[in-house]
Amino acid sequence: MAEQAQHISMKRLKKKYDSIVGNYYVKARLFKGWHTRRYSLALKLAKIVKTNLNILDVGCDGGNFTSSLLKYGDVIGLDLSSSFIDYAHKAYRGVPFLIGDGQHLPLKSESFDLVFCLEVLEHVPNPHSMVIETYRVLKPGGIFITIVPDKDQILWRIIWFFWQRIGRGRSWKDLHIALFNRERLIKLLSPYFHRCVVRWVNYHMLIVIRCEKIAD
Repeated sequence: MAEQAQHISMKRLKKKYDSIVGNYYVKARLFKGWHTRRYSLALKLAKIVKTNLNILDVGCDGGNFTSSLLKYGDVIGLDLSSSFIDYAHKAYRGVPFLIGDGQHLPLKSESFDLVFCLEVLEHVPNPHSMVIETYRVLKPGGIFITIVPDKDQILWRIIWFFWQRIGRGRSWKDLHIALFNRERLIKLLSPYFHRCVVRWVNYHMLIVIRCEKIAD
């Protein structure tokens, strides 16, 4: 029954995400600084020193961040939304983009050096499954960087309350399924990852964590 409920939930969620226009973030210029700051911190924490990495961007939306990773190696962008992936294919030709569910990654085990999952865990019915899948596809010692909204921050709760009820933000109404603070996120990650580094960005509204896969 649990699997069936999750399947129904994901079917409903995919329909909602498919309805969001593929260039949503291109048009959302008001939030350009929001995305630039979180991308910048994620890359800083990644501490990339090589240029032959295999990188996965889970929840890549229209492919903007994914395309910026090409200088570091081979990159794959994955998103549940067909409209986001269709736009990404047109905007960034030659970059492999896949339609897929991060809770069931259609990718080989131990095939990536680095996985980004930026503001995605809060959007899925089973974040634990996504963490397990990330662990599976990472190579031993691979790096996982994730960002989630911090539910303990009052400013975030106020902004999100109004954002999903006004204008273009209504596309995201009811799409935050899981809520996190630092403690809950660490608890979720700690069975599979260690050496966690925690930071905050965008006026402490987003938690950013860099962690390393625990070797089997």
